[in-house]
Amino acid sequence: QIGNLRQDKRLCDAVGVSSQTLAKYLSILEATCLYAEIPPYIHTPFKRLFKSSKSYLADNGLVSYLRGIYDLETLLGASSIGAWFENWAVGCIQALLGGEAVPPRLYFWKTSGNVEVDLIVDLGAWVLPLEIKYSAVPDPKQVKHLKRFLHEEKRAPFGMILYNGPCEYQPRERILYFPAWAAL
Repeated sequence: QIGNLRQDKRLCDAVGVSSQTLAKYLSILEATCLYAEIPPYIHTPFKRLFKSSKSYLADNGLVSYLRGIYDLETLLGASSIGAWFENWAVGCIQALLGGEAVPPRLYFWKTSGNVEVDLIVDLGAWVLPLEIKYSAVPDPKQVKHLKRFLHEEKRAPFGMILYNGPCEYQPRERILYFPAWAAL
């Protein structure tokens, strides 16, 4: 479920444990820095539907192993490469920001209409919304979601799409398209 809303019932059924045992397992993974949850962004004036956190594992090697991916060719052909890439990027961002005296808070944003932005970095006076995509060409739907967030959140001076394409800034959109290899 990396990069997705945590669904306790599905996890309990898959692992065959009670919700209390699952909570203990997740607590152990979190305490050992192998698991992190990112809560929803709620500092906006409009209603949001989703209250669950998104789940991430710190070790993409473990993610690959658990999914039965043992080589690069299989990974590149996997339908989950986008989630794997997002998991990797979020881990790198957490590591980069973790050295700050007061680390910025990380969130995700999702509305009742399924408009979603992968990551919101709350820097206090302003926020940075990020879309994280494995592809080299941004999905117009994700660009539209980022534009909506920029329109509705006044503390966001610009947004960023972290992807595998070239670096480009669109001043009218207030969106920076930035290659992941250069950022992380």
